Amino acid sequence: MDGFPTVAYRPFSGFTPHPSRLTQQGFTLLELLVVVVIIGILVTFATLSISNRAISDKLETEASRLQQLFEIAGEDAELQGVEIGFVRTDQGYAFLAAVDGRWLPIAAGPLRARPLPPPMSLWLQVDGRVVPPLPSSALLAAVTEAEKEKAEAKKDDARLARTSALPNPGASDDRQRSSSAEAIKPQLLFLSSGEATGATLDLSAPGAGVAYRLEVDALGRVTRSERTAKK
Repeated sequence: MDGFPTVAYRPFSGFTPHPSRLTQQGFTLLELLVVVVIIGILVTFATLSISNRAISDKLETEASRLQQLFEIAGEDAELQGVEIGFVRTDQGYAFLAAVDGRWLPIAAGPLRARPLPPPMSLWLQVDGRVVPPLPSSALLAAVTEAEKEKAEAKKDDARLARTSALPNPGASDDRQRSSSAEAIKPQLLFLSSGEATGATLDLSAPGAGVAYRLEVDALGRVTRSERTAKK
């Protein structure tokens, strides 16, 4: 404009990167994919390691619990002057007590029936032979039958009190036959004398890396040992 001095404008000249550096900025898609794959592999190994360790810890806890339960069973049998049985079931294990001439699972307390947490497995050997697991349904059937007989006995007592009649022998025999058909037997015994059935129990789980063996000798002593799991 007229009357004002003119100043030539010079744009600011900053740092201009070398053309070759422009092509080197950032990662290529292939490099990113490689990094993602490596991270995935590391995470997988870390997860498997933590998972296997958790299984091993649970396995050790279960082996320790079972050892303590065996010791309790032996002490109770000797102190109370009773016989206590043990069975391995298809879902876990149970301790038994003789009630009215039949073996029934103990329903309460530390010796109650317990499921075995998956993926653990329990193997019982007596005299070097593997004992097959008892179906859990057999335990339930034995309890149901015992309750049924108890109810029938109460009815018979009430009938006798009213009529002073003798019980029906045929009905009594039928109940006995039904009881023997549903009877369960201990696979392992803790006697009131302090003795026990010699047996070996192996507790393991896939991926645990270790396994535990419980051994019960004829004197009722229980030992636990750790072993490397078979692959």
